[in-house]
Amino acid sequence: TIAGYEVLAMCMFSDDVLVGGGYTLSEDFVNSNRYLEAYDRFAELLEEKYGPPLFNRNAWKGGSLYKESPEYWGLAVSLGYLERMADWETLETRIVLWLKGENFEVNLYLGYYSRAHQSQVQEKRAAETESKL
Repeated sequence: TIAGYEVLAMCMFSDDVLVGGGYTLSEDFVNSNRYLEAYDRFAELLEEKYGPPLFNRNAWKGGSLYKESPEYWGLAVSLGYLERMADWETLETRIVLWLKGENFEVNLYLGYYSRAHQSQVQEKRAAETESKL
């Protein structure tokens, strides 16, 4: 658990090297605003540990119907209209907090990525994408 929220742990490998890891919220909430509360709590804990994020933004996609009504932002996330993202960096690690949704499914992800292996992972992804064309 993180801050009382149930999470699943994940690891990311590239060529048998651990290049990242993270957590995804495993709880489902009826009230979509609870995902925003979890995001805010995770962001608060990360800020206590790493300081202010490099960026912290709300990205609105298409349906800005709820933009001026924060009480409906949880619904906006679940519909895919709003994503929240924050990013921190240390000398060795990039930390990403990301809340997104679509079709009433919401995902909250906290990831830790090795900065030393970042270019290796990006090159491998680009090569995999290119091979699919």
